[in-house]
Amino acid sequence: MGIGRPRVLIVDDDPAVARAIAIGFGADAIAVTVNSGREALLQLADGHHFDLILTDISMPGMTGIELFEHVRIGHPPMAGSVAFMTGGAGGDAMERVESLGLPLLMKPVDRTALRQLLESRLRPPLVGQAREQANHREDPIRQSQVPERC
Repeated sequence: MGIGRPRVLIVDDDPAVARAIAIGFGADAIAVTVNSGREALLQLADGHHFDLILTDISMPGMTGIELFEHVRIGHPPMAGSVAFMTGGAGGDAMERVESLGLPLLMKPVDRTALRQLLESRLRPPLVGQAREQANHREDPIRQSQVPERC
């Protein structure tokens, strides 16, 4: 997460919904709202970094899934920071989101869900040696049974 509060980009074609979600994050994050996928891509092109990009699925012009594809190609490090929200997207869109394995929130989104999403996106994954160490911690009983010399 780094120093300071995480930055969240909220993308929703309804400005009132985008503002309400920004308010929902409260002091937990610095929220930036935009009303289209195009505006979101301009934020990224201007060099702004976001710890979380929360986008509506169904928007005119560019859907949230299309936005994700642009992020994946043009800003690969941020692709894993994308999460979706919907008030009832159609079956094909929902299947695509599920196939991506990225978080999906249903509108209206409550504050607890926003906090949980933010925490899950900011928690660094265990990789390599750290994962190995976490999976194979020595317990005191096993340690006492290991001879001092092998």
